[in-house]
Amino acid sequence: MPEVVGFHLVSGEVDYFLEVVVPDLEHYRQFLITQLLELPIVREVRSNIAIQTLKAGAPLPLTHLEARERP
Repeated sequence: MPEVVGFHLVSGEVDYFLEVVVPDLEHYRQFLITQLLELPIVREVRSNIAIQTLKAGAPLPLTHLEARERP
């Protein structure tokens, strides 16, 4: 599904977190009804919609994972 740009297995009350990008709420409704809810594995959907993006696409701070030289 090209609308899904991120798909995460998570802990907590839900099993999966999907990041979906669509142009508007009507397209989201269509995606939800005609694609996502048609999957036999999907029993329930809870939607959260971003109102405004404050920060996105920043590099991950992974310098602590770099190999350190041993003495």
